[in-house]
Amino acid sequence: MSSHYLKPTRLENHQGKERRVGVEIELIGPKINELVDTIVEFFPGEVTATSPYEWEINTRAFGEFRVEVDFSLLKQIGKQAQDTGDLLDELAGKALNSVSSVVVPLEIVTPPIPFTSLPSLDPVVKRLHEIGAQGSFESIFYAFGVHLNPEVPDMQAGTLLSYLQAYMCLHDWIVEQEQTDLSRRLSPYIKPFEKNYEQHILVAGYQPDLDTLMSDYLRFNPSRNRALDMLPLFTHLDEKKVRKVVKSELVKPRPTFHYRLPDCDIDNPDWGIWKSWNEWVAVEELASDPARLRSVCDAFLKHTQSLIPDILDPWHKKVTAWLQNPSL
Repeated sequence: MSSHYLKPTRLENHQGKERRVGVEIELIGPKINELVDTIVEFFPGEVTATSPYEWEINTRAFGEFRVEVDFSLLKQIGKQAQDTGDLLDELAGKALNSVSSVVVPLEIVTPPIPFTSLPSLDPVVKRLHEIGAQGSFESIFYAFGVHLNPEVPDMQAGTLLSYLQAYMCLHDWIVEQEQTDLSRRLSPYIKPFEKNYEQHILVAGYQPDLDTLMSDYLRFNPSRNRALDMLPLFTHLDEKKVRKVVKSELVKPRPTFHYRLPDCDIDNPDWGIWKSWNEWVAVEELASDPARLRSVCDAFLKHTQSLIPDILDPWHKKVTAWLQNPSL
């Protein structure tokens, strides 16, 4: 991998194949056709417009990229206009497209890409910056993010639990590293896990089977609005179980974690996907070290039970010290 990108310990899935990751980038500024042209510039392939607001690029390198207006109403009107050919529908669609360039983000959704091929997205990010893409920090109204969907290394309950625990212990540190935009902190989309769920699954005696792990998650988190959203993975494992609790059509089954916390800072020339990726790798590494994970979980539980307010004794500083010197 590029020197910018850290390499996690567990590069292969349970089938012995390199793990892959899908990336979703929300932004504003360029027109949708400019985003399509940018993808094709670096990943040649066949372009199809499923509506004026949804484009697919079937690339030879990795498969299907999607570029779309991130607004379900626009998608519905666009398809209606294309299907009916009605002039009023077409004019309404064009009017909404103009509005979307001001307040509605566009989204690039990559196909699953091998971990070691992530640097191939860097030229796309650079070009988007050059053509005026704007991200989270450009306006208080731009709660835009970058979502990472890393393939799970295996489907074992212990593995999935270790990732949940590692993320909980590192959440505050990641927020500090990201300097997460205020508009995103105030939005419901990237909520951290509630304290009662942390207390439930971080204790040493919690060793659930897969069904119990999913049941407990759904009991404490009946929502997709979590910084680390496990619903796509659990829907992949047992869709009927998840749909009984969460009805949202936005939950799509896939064998990945859905990591939603990172900001999109694409108007910053020094920013790259590597920043968010490397923060995720810290989660990967802690999850892959059982002894260290147990030690950090115990320290985190002790910290949360302390009478000293977090603002005076920040957990993220303790995590920073540990990451700089794992022997602590």
